[in-house]
Amino acid sequence: IEVIGEDVSEIDFGFQVGDNLASRVGDTLWFGPLKSMQKIAFRTPLVYLFVFGSFLYHDYIWYPFIGQHHVRTWLNGKWGRLFQEY
Repeated sequence: IEVIGEDVSEIDFGFQVGDNLASRVGDTLWFGPLKSMQKIAFRTPLVYLFVFGSFLYHDYIWYPFIGQHHVRTWLNGKWGRLFQEY
């Protein structure tokens, strides 16, 4: 992939990736003391519990109480208006 334009590799945009419950459990199962449970957790139908938990959290807890506000704020901003015109 050829990137054309100004070199922004040295610019700090301040983006952050935080941990949440799912990532902490995943880290514990992949790298931590529960590593021996990895096959049971990720290579059996038990993995669907993680998928369902993510669906439940994001669609019924995070988005209605937190995410929806951020989306509305963004849509009413400069970039959101531009996106809506696209």
